[in-house]
Amino acid sequence: MRGFLLIGWRQIDIRAEEVARRTPFRNTKVIGGILEQECNALFEAAQRDDI
Repeated sequence: MRGFLLIGWRQIDIRAEEVARRTPFRNTKVIGGILEQECNALFEAAQRDDI
């Protein structure tokens, strides 16, 4: 989500780690960066209307 903010997409500014930490009914481990480049490329393309 931080990448979206950097390219101008408006987002709720809350990290996945915080959501996981505040969820009392699950014990979740967040692993960042998986497919990050691919995901960011899709949003950048959408911003340019390339998709």
